[in-house]
Amino acid sequence: MDWLGMPIPTTAGEKEWLAERLSGNELFEGSDPFAHCYCGHQFGYFSGQLGDGRAISLGDIRTPSGDIVDLQLKGAGLTPYSRSADGRAVLRSSIREYLCSEAMYALGVPTTRAASLSVAETTVARDKLYTGNVKHEKCSVVMRLAPTFMRFGSFEIFKEQDPKTQRAGPSTGLK
Repeated sequence: MDWLGMPIPTTAGEKEWLAERLSGNELFEGSDPFAHCYCGHQFGYFSGQLGDGRAISLGDIRTPSGDIVDLQLKGAGLTPYSRSADGRAVLRSSIREYLCSEAMYALGVPTTRAASLSVAETTVARDKLYTGNVKHEKCSVVMRLAPTFMRFGSFEIFKEQDPKTQRAGPSTGLK
């Protein structure tokens, strides 16, 4: 099977080259990483500015079939929108993302696709049940693919002050 219509690496050197890029340790040539600012609603109310807290977009590529695909690393570390978190993902959440995206794809639901899952030796402290029982878990990174990572909230950054929450988008008033 090909990866994005391209041959799968066969030599140790090719595999290492690809693994370094899929994990976020190295960048693909021409990548210009960025995190996306967006706004949104949570629990029925406008929350104001959100953003890619642990997702780093690398840019897009054109596949041999002519499709354009955006590449994004999820769990690779801090972004300007990480708030008080570390931007890292743990293995259990990355496995869940990988499996759910593939299940949704198999069901015909348009969604992101997980191209790879990389596991690091690095660990982070997490309290998965929020009970005060903190444990160290291995970090991981999911390389996600989509036609675009733009979302409805990408345009809500221009939203005027919400009458219920008194929050506004960070780009209010810009024309």
